[in-house]
Amino acid sequence: MAVQQSYQLYSKYVKEVYFRGFFFCVASLLAADEGDFLSLQHRCSNLFSEREPSVVRVKGIYEGAERTSVQFGTGFFISDKGHVLTTASNINGTSRVLVEFRQVSYPAEVVGYDVDTNFALLKVSALPEGSTSVALSSSPVEAGPCTMNLLMAFPRYCPVSPKFGMLAGSEGYYENNVFPTNYLRANWLAADGEHGGPVFDLKGRLLGMLITSLPEIQSSYVLPAPALLRLRDDILFGGKVKHGYVGLEVAQPARLQRGDIVIISNIQPNSPAAEAGLLKGDELLRFGSFDITSMGDVRNAAFFARPGEYVTLTIRRHGEEKAVNIRVAARPEQYAPEAGLNVSS
Repeated sequence: MAVQQSYQLYSKYVKEVYFRGFFFCVASLLAADEGDFLSLQHRCSNLFSEREPSVVRVKGIYEGAERTSVQFGTGFFISDKGHVLTTASNINGTSRVLVEFRQVSYPAEVVGYDVDTNFALLKVSALPEGSTSVALSSSPVEAGPCTMNLLMAFPRYCPVSPKFGMLAGSEGYYENNVFPTNYLRANWLAADGEHGGPVFDLKGRLLGMLITSLPEIQSSYVLPAPALLRLRDDILFGGKVKHGYVGLEVAQPARLQRGDIVIISNIQPNSPAAEAGLLKGDELLRFGSFDITSMGDVRNAAFFARPGEYVTLTIRRHGEEKAVNIRVAARPEQYAPEAGLNVSS
């Protein structure tokens, strides 16, 4: 009996020590998590305060014979001269465009737009007082899956608001939609009015601009910052976006054991690729500064190749690597897509 009582007391003591230890560990973890959470919250709050003065509401005015309607979207300043980036779907077909900052509307000029990428460049006469601008960079930010980010945009009639999430990946197509370059996929769903908003990482660097949303998978696509710069420069200095063309088609044959081999499957007659001596069956290793391991890599590399430029393609033919210089041509009209990315705004 004494032994049994001693065992019961010992068991009770062990359980108390265990549960006290367990709850101490849990409390410690919760305290640490709370500290991390508050630190993250503080960073997001600071980032929103820093970048919010660059974000504007874009209002596309449709003036019909019987009534006038307004399409709401988002944009952001990218220069001290009043340039604004937004989506083409926010302004395409409008009678006039207004940019609203701090509840004051300013007339905006449509400098140019590109339906393929759903990109538009606007301009107001000058930066409104109190506003700031976001610098574009050609250097891509390292942003893979789980990169935390903050969208800043105007959902419908609400004030500019933050939306926190993660990146889920980078893709060159979705179902039947083939993108002109690789887009970043975020794991948050954009609301009406938010398209055209800037997306930042938690260091305050611009990841890109919100282009379209995918309600069926609760996600959205973001056009990366280097692509924004490439499109802006074309419109700003050439009046329109000029897509390049080299005249080759590629494939990844299923019979090959390695999945990262890209083969030239066809060469268009009288194309830059044909004139440079590329052949069907050549393995494409590098396109300019881009390594090629998938067909999406080829499309992405071609997006950054401007007409008139020379680009070096590295190929493997009969086991031997070879560098081939190609002069990029302007994309012929027959190769232009029938429609741009299927967007919702």
